[in-house]
Amino acid sequence: MKKILLYLLTFLIIYTPTFFSNNIVNYMLPFIYFIFTFFLTYNIPKKGKFSNVFRRVIFFLFLGAIYFFIRTLIAGTDLTDFFHLRIIQSLQFIVLLISMYNISIYLSAIGYNDEQKIEFLLKVCMIQFLFVAIMILFPNVRTNLLNHFYQNGKGNIFTISKRVYGIMSNYTFAGAIFHGVMAVVAYVYGLTKNNKYLLYIPELLIIVLLNGRTGLFICGIGIFISTIILVDKKSFFKIFKYFIIVIIASMLLFQLLKIIFPSTHIFIRNGFNDVVNILFNGEKTGNIQILSENFKDDINFKSLLIGNGYRIQNREDIPNNIEFNLSYSDMGYLNDMYMGGLPYMVMLYLPLIILIFTYNKNNKKEFALSMFLFFVLIFCNLKGEIFRSSMLVSEIIFIKSLIQESKEKEMKKI
Repeated sequence: MKKILLYLLTFLIIYTPTFFSNNIVNYMLPFIYFIFTFFLTYNIPKKGKFSNVFRRVIFFLFLGAIYFFIRTLIAGTDLTDFFHLRIIQSLQFIVLLISMYNISIYLSAIGYNDEQKIEFLLKVCMIQFLFVAIMILFPNVRTNLLNHFYQNGKGNIFTISKRVYGIMSNYTFAGAIFHGVMAVVAYVYGLTKNNKYLLYIPELLIIVLLNGRTGLFICGIGIFISTIILVDKKSFFKIFKYFIIVIIASMLLFQLLKIIFPSTHIFIRNGFNDVVNILFNGEKTGNIQILSENFKDDINFKSLLIGNGYRIQNREDIPNNIEFNLSYSDMGYLNDMYMGGLPYMVMLYLPLIILIFTYNKNNKKEFALSMFLFFVLIFCNLKGEIFRSSMLVSEIIFIKSLIQESKEKEMKKI
């Protein structure tokens, strides 16, 4: 029973579904989850509980939240709106990261090694797959669940017609990428530890395919990077065999998607065509064209230097006293720049990059995962705000905590 509750708590921390129509209550839920994880780790000796690198990440994220607080006040944002949508959101992000790290600490305390922790996280993803499967099999159930969990029933009809399956707070960006990353992690552990982890990949890919094409791109690049790094003379045929199996399985799933969900298939295929056009024809089309135009139009010296104190995703993000004549954008780098400029961006990115590159240089698995996570951090922020949803950053921290733990154990053996 205790293990089931631990799975459910981890599910809530990762996916942060919105259970209530009242936003204030929804904002408070992560703090409640944090309290539960605090009591889980309360009796665990403090020595080694937080690595210095992780503490640095949390410290600078908190510093960034304060900096943005000050910058937002200067910009003239209404204080009541700021308290509900800015301060709480920043602290919510931080406590969710600590909660996820507390889960990792607790798992270590009850005897889990890095491989068992990864399997634990994959099983949490299977809970999500269960909800996705229910939505596929019972469309009416999907409609009812989305009315409750997806933007309080006010979600974009066009988006819902093509994707959005499962129960989470961020479907099309963080949710899709999160499961794409987990598919790559399953692939790496399948090659280096036990091939049973490869059995998780089809389910993870189904979640990705039904929620966002960025996750599919991330998964493809991650599998390619991992294969190149892990392959050697001894393991060439084994890795090549599993690589081909995964590619064939992915192609079969994509063709199955064409039959069952044709509109979603077209949406993903259009995204693939955009990538092909930019790589081989030098032509910017679709989202790539929109992103490049936004980046070109919205850069200015003031925003780059100290920020403006607000996001630019839509008019609601911008204070009423400010006239904004440029295009709105959900690109992470642009929003981070407008929020706090270079100082804010350094506080967000640099500590996390240092955390990512903390690994055993002689361990190919750790090297492959670290390079892949760095790619995820840099690339995904082009598509959306990676630091707005805790889902991706908590995933990076959880995986890196395993790598750090493995490194420390190897150092003790020496």
